Amino acid sequence: MDHGHGRLELSIGYPTSRPTRLAVLSVLGVGLVTAGCCLGSLLGLVVAGGGDQPTLPVLLGTGLALAASAGIGLPIARVTRTGAWLSGTRLTVRGLATRTVDLRTAETVTISLGSPATTDAEPNSDTEPNNGRKPNNGTEPKSGGAASNPVLTVSGPDGTVRLPLRNREGTLLPAAEMIALARAFSAASCPGAHDAAHLLHTMDADPRALLL
Repeated sequence: MDHGHGRLELSIGYPTSRPTRLAVLSVLGVGLVTAGCCLGSLLGLVVAGGGDQPTLPVLLGTGLALAASAGIGLPIARVTRTGAWLSGTRLTVRGLATRTVDLRTAETVTISLGSPATTDAEPNSDTEPNNGRKPNNGTEPKSGGAASNPVLTVSGPDGTVRLPLRNREGTLLPAAEMIALARAFSAASCPGAHDAAHLLHTMDADPRALLL
């Protein structure tokens, strides 16, 4: 891996279900905004007693429509923006905010087990592809099990970056990305960097590594 150039996109977020989620959220958003506007207008008419002043119905309708827009906008933004990439020795994780840390100046590196992963549609690894990984032969919990959600945390002068090693669909990062992350830690001399690199290689070979 070239530590000075290039950018490797990491498969966090919703790599396979993103278009479907955005389509569903968009349709839901249109319905909620329309319903909020109508409901607010009706409430305004009831409160105003059916008077000739349209101000209250308009204000209530607009307010509920804006509230519905904000409520649906947050999950749309999360689905759209969630991402991460490795650019040389700089690791960037983007959610609602974007954070970057340079591994050359990192101060600490840890990989924590995290809480059990919660997924909306975790694939059945016995019958479906898993980002190019081998079928489940008992190395990962099946759907309904409590799969761990390991998180890589890197702290440096510019702040702290937390990278989930499972995407939002419950799948571990592909082997090539695990190895690229492990190699990138060769530029870091801080506590935990060597252990994190070793564990990333181990997780690639055996997803149960964090449970041992």
